[in-house]
Amino acid sequence: MNQNSNYGEALSHLLEETRLSVSEVGERLEEALDPAYWEKLNPSLSINGASPGYDLDAIAINSQETEIVDRFVREGYFQLEPTLSDSAIAQLKDSIEVVKRAGWPPVFAFVYDQPWLATRTPSLMKFLSAILGAGYRQSGHLWSHYVNPTKDATGWPPHVDNLHCPDRVTVWVALNDATLDNGCLYLIPKDRIPRRIVETLYGHQNSVPIVDLKVMLQSALALPARCGTVLGWQHDVIHWGSFHRGEQEHPRISISQEFIGASVESKNDELVFPVHSSLPTFAERLHAIAAEILVYQKVETLLIRYVELARRLTAATAAATLKRM
Repeated sequence: MNQNSNYGEALSHLLEETRLSVSEVGERLEEALDPAYWEKLNPSLSINGASPGYDLDAIAINSQETEIVDRFVREGYFQLEPTLSDSAIAQLKDSIEVVKRAGWPPVFAFVYDQPWLATRTPSLMKFLSAILGAGYRQSGHLWSHYVNPTKDATGWPPHVDNLHCPDRVTVWVALNDATLDNGCLYLIPKDRIPRRIVETLYGHQNSVPIVDLKVMLQSALALPARCGTVLGWQHDVIHWGSFHRGEQEHPRISISQEFIGASVESKNDELVFPVHSSLPTFAERLHAIAAEILVYQKVETLLIRYVELARRLTAATAAATLKRM
């Protein structure tokens, strides 16, 4: 057995030891299913399914909307100035910090209304309607990103969200400044590289010729984003989170959610929510959160600690979510 195998086995063993115990899973499950627990954990946030008209002090997108839409079609991404007030953004950031301090994965911030409402401001809904069509919907795919302020902490590696899924857009909101030093996003605009490179790398192969790699590297675009900036990309756009240099005290914090066109067929077991009516129910939110933990544990390995809890949560909330699938 070589040294790398020994290292891999040791790492796997250490990760296994981080799993919640049977009693801890039971305790956490009881807390997670209790709305009163979350209300007490952060009284400044709500979980009562407020309507999309809830006041988050939306700031209108600038008058260059048509130009931004055209660029999105051509390059596969958009970058918008903040559509929320400073106080609303601070509240969102606080929702993640609070659940993380209480020992939950940051994605549990989505039990609260505010992260859902952040992408339901009138201006952003108008813009998403322009690129996805009237009647667009929200998928249950969502996440809270937290890049720790330590050297070499990193966001997710280069990937595409879905290679052959048109009319799907991921919307990402910076909850503090995302900089070149703390792990901002990078992407490759789709008009800068031949489609065959994306098809090769994320389709039937897992490598590309060195000549294509050079094209990809030279085409990469850094996207520093000040607090509140909204980024979005089509699902076949290559993107990733870079490294934190460990020279700042603050983590890089953001949320992301996925939206689909009105005529797009949902995938197997995919939750789909309307965006022009009530917010998802408490049980639906928990189901989406738990399902995403099971999906993204392969990217964030430390989530192995919560895998059994996520399984129990998906089972406990399955009946309440069947109508959405």
